[in-house]
Amino acid sequence: MNERIYKCKQEEVPAIADMLIASLRKDLNLFTDHSSRFTLAFIDGMVAKSDQCKGLTSSGLLTKEIKSTTTQIGVKAISLGTKLNRLGNYIEQAGSELDVAESDMGIAAVRKSLNKGNYEGLVKNMRSLMQAVSRNMTVLQAKGLKPEFVTELIALNDEIDTLDALQNSKTSERNRLTDANNGVLNEMWEMNQLVLDTGTALFKGVDEVKLKDYTLSVLLSRIHAEGGRDAKTPEVTK
Repeated sequence: MNERIYKCKQEEVPAIADMLIASLRKDLNLFTDHSSRFTLAFIDGMVAKSDQCKGLTSSGLLTKEIKSTTTQIGVKAISLGTKLNRLGNYIEQAGSELDVAESDMGIAAVRKSLNKGNYEGLVKNMRSLMQAVSRNMTVLQAKGLKPEFVTELIALNDEIDTLDALQNSKTSERNRLTDANNGVLNEMWEMNQLVLDTGTALFKGVDEVKLKDYTLSVLLSRIHAEGGRDAKTPEVTK
């Protein structure tokens, strides 16, 4: 598992790298005098890694899909809860005519799972409840329960099961993507941090203007300022 070590948004990692690359090209002699690690090959490596970062697939789309699926599950869960109230009334009416105690039909377990948002448990408990309903269908029909209502309950439960499986799949996919992205971004960040730290060592107390080019907070402010200007720039229609 690649825990993120970068201290900014994903898209800001290569943006910071690009600023540092530009500064490093100008100050390369000073950096090389300080350490032989800083060469044209090192800069080329930063450029390549920055391009790789820019080509990463964002997990944002998957997050939106997961949120959409969560909303769909929630809507269907509310609908199921409403229908359970009706089913519960039929079960109460049947009472001692059922082949098990009313409390053993399983509707309480379904409601508990529903209230906790435990959809895997909900699906499992609903199937057990539907089996109990099927066994007692003759008695329950006499109290007003219609077969088509039972069909609606089964279909609703199946839909929740499908959506829950989709959500779990999307969540796993997002986790794998985030882990892979973090691996690349962390490598970029280590290069960025090396340049930031070395620039600070070289210019702190020596050249405050150049120091700003190697100060993370300053670079982030520049990125945010550029973003604000881009957002305010009106589109020119020709």
